[in-house]
Amino acid sequence: RPLQPFVVGHAAAYLDRYVATQASLSNVNLTAAACLLLATKFCDVCCPQLDELCELFEVGGPKSCAKRTILAAERHITDALDWDMNVTTPHALLPP
Repeated sequence: RPLQPFVVGHAAAYLDRYVATQASLSNVNLTAAACLLLATKFCDVCCPQLDELCELFEVGGPKSCAKRTILAAERHITDALDWDMNVTTPHALLPP
């Protein structure tokens, strides 16, 4: 199922806000995958499978390890953002 356009906007906003809190970023693919997972959880009805995210963002390692890594990154991002997941994007101004 394709993602809604506003979900991608939320994921980009989460990524931008997270990167602003970090001195350096070691794994952009992992961070982007976790931000996309967060955005789908907060903004969409259906979340992508972790296997799909691992393949899409080329998060390495055994599948179970990669899944745990994405979930750990997701938790780290939410903690870094103080669980402030409310984002206003340009999509909020567009008619439905």
